[in-house]
Amino acid sequence: MILYLSILAQDPQRVAQVLAEIIHGQSVPYPLYTGSYIIFPRDENGVEIEVTPLVTESASSKNDDNLLYQQSPSVSKATDINVAISVPTNIEQIEQIAQREGWHTQRRRVGNDYGFNCIELWVENRFLINCLTPDMTAEYISFVKPEYMKKLLILNHAIKVFINSF
Repeated sequence: MILYLSILAQDPQRVAQVLAEIIHGQSVPYPLYTGSYIIFPRDENGVEIEVTPLVTESASSKNDDNLLYQQSPSVSKATDINVAISVPTNIEQIEQIAQREGWHTQRRRVGNDYGFNCIELWVENRFLINCLTPDMTAEYISFVKPEYMKKLLILNHAIKVFINSF
């Protein structure tokens, strides 16, 4: 279970407000780093999302136990990091919000017949958040159960053996 997520954004306040809207949460300034925001959902899980300026790097501080935040103009705008979150919002609402913000979305089936559905939300058209509506979340949870994953791995192995036999 993801309890905390930190992402970089060109416009942290705007991104925080939009994500708060999607998760039915609240966005507030993050007091420990100027220009950052924290989003708190209004649910029982207590997951929070921090949105920090794109030029921010974090590193371990050798002098104390705190995380060191520093600005670096050379931080890449591209990232391979993505996350899937369960949201109370429906597909159409996510797409409308993304369209309003000029962000790309795409309905996606991950894993074809054996996977789950999600809505890809490209925050600022550079960071991927896979949004799962309540139905999609239930589908995902069924997909990642150990007994199902074991069957999937066995099937994948059988396919590889079959292909390599030619």
